[in-house]
Amino acid sequence: MNPIYILLSILIGGVIIWFAPPPVVTDTVIVTIADETETHFLSEPVGSQIKKVYGFYNNVWNGGTYRFVSITDTDISRIYESHIDFVDSRAKQFFSNELERIQSIKHLYGTIDESILNSISDSSGRDSTISYITIAKELNRLGDIVSSRRVVLIYSDLMENSTLINLYDTTQFHLLKEQPDSVHSMFQMEVELTDLSGIEVKLIYEPINAHDNIRYRVIAGFYKDMLERKGATVVVEANISDL
Repeated sequence: MNPIYILLSILIGGVIIWFAPPPVVTDTVIVTIADETETHFLSEPVGSQIKKVYGFYNNVWNGGTYRFVSITDTDISRIYESHIDFVDSRAKQFFSNELERIQSIKHLYGTIDESILNSISDSSGRDSTISYITIAKELNRLGDIVSSRRVVLIYSDLMENSTLINLYDTTQFHLLKEQPDSVHSMFQMEVELTDLSGIEVKLIYEPINAHDNIRYRVIAGFYKDMLERKGATVVVEANISDL
């Protein structure tokens, strides 16, 4: 074949590739909130489930943010965080270093693994549990972020035991069960939830017995209603079935 034709074919092919629409990229934010006030929960974060949501195996140019926050006996929590910007321009993708990109993805994956490992090892029985403030602050923070997908994974029995309310106290638990609007107002006075539209929330907890199951259904139902009022999509499950 004439070398000129070969060169023209290469140039035309290059132009087509250059100006063709780039593959659709996603920008996913995942916030994992894990309760460390108990010695052990049957449901715990699984790194492989979280990693696959970013879809880096399909497109290394996807964007991703991972944030891990602990529920403890204080409202100042240990935080792990990692971020990768999405690249939606074919020109930027062409001039970017793909090997460096893969290393950035590995770093984000490493942050996921480290946060989960340390959370499991640091979990211990504590006298108090500050759940709502921790959860509300993270949800409000996420509400201000623009992203193609925002997911919050909450691994907790949601048994608040703080100056806000002590759900281990029979009288106070009965108040939440029989007068949820009253407790809802009390929570909003502490930290008011902002617009949560577009945020996916998964309440993940596997009860240890029948009594625990009844109790958790009440609390999870309360949280589900409270968050859905603000526009969030809420799913209650024992383990992540689908992300």
